[in-house]
Amino acid sequence: MDDGESRIEVALGTRGTQDPLFAEILERQCKRSDYDGRAVPAADRAALKTAARIEGVEVILIEGRTLIEQVQERVDGCLIAREFWKKRKKAYP
Repeated sequence: MDDGESRIEVALGTRGTQDPLFAEILERQCKRSDYDGRAVPAADRAALKTAARIEGVEVILIEGRTLIEQVQERVDGCLIAREFWKKRKKAYP
């Protein structure tokens, strides 16, 4: 029946299976401290690449001071642009 009002209908189905790695998200740790400049050991880099052998996942290790600095410049530029657009959006609702 169309009574002229908008509405959303949700049909709930059976629950899918949850990836067992999902629980690991809650256990992960991040120190959020400054990077100390030490190189990541080769065994750890290899472990990252091995862990990423999942469909739809790709690990790209950015190594070398020049490449790292180039990526950092782009990330900083994106963050600055994002803040600019946030402020602009607030000024013109």
